[in-house]
Amino acid sequence: MSVNQIPGSYPYHAQAYPQEVPLSDGESVNNVEQQRSSLSSRVVEWISADRPYYQRIVVYAIAAVAAVILCVSCVGIPFLTQVATAHKKQTGENQLRRLDQPIINIIGGEDAYENLPVYLFDTKDARYEGACPSTQEITAPIMRGTDKYGRPVLFFKIYDRTTSSSFVEMIYRQYSLEGKNNPWIRNPNGRSIFDCDIVIEGKALERLNRLFHRTLSPYSLLR
Repeated sequence: MSVNQIPGSYPYHAQAYPQEVPLSDGESVNNVEQQRSSLSSRVVEWISADRPYYQRIVVYAIAAVAAVILCVSCVGIPFLTQVATAHKKQTGENQLRRLDQPIINIIGGEDAYENLPVYLFDTKDARYEGACPSTQEITAPIMRGTDKYGRPVLFFKIYDRTTSSSFVEMIYRQYSLEGKNNPWIRNPNGRSIFDCDIVIEGKALERLNRLFHRTLSPYSLLR
């Protein structure tokens, strides 16, 4: 039996592949609109079809669920994505706040940190790569700033009684926080009150605390 001889009651078993005929833009748009209209009409007709009461209840329930899914996919998913993004951002900020807290506490709290004088980096300056500003540029015992990478930076103007000289200690937040208990490190170049410690934790935090309490011999803040 050929394709054309298939009984009309079984058209889905074998159908000839439709031939594609080039259409103008207007005809293509009209065809799409007609297909959408036809599909909508069929859906409405299927929902409104006369059927037993219990079947109507099932159909209405299916339609309601489909409508809810459609609304969620169009509105809910972008909203949930936005909520998840905001939550992730807030979680990261909370993690930073928790990891920053030991240093903030030593300085005197968040208000004291915010009230520190600000050192403005010169965007053309190569000192971002590790060299500290000079003692002439740091005009207060403690200053804060933000480098071009968005990292918070703290500067301490230190006086060394052993050599009767001064230098600037610079500490800043690291790029990555994964697996780290404290995200702050010191500038690895030049003199330092932290001896061989690079990460500001443990003994380094203790030394910073002693500096503020004027018990870190031979160093003190140059006031």
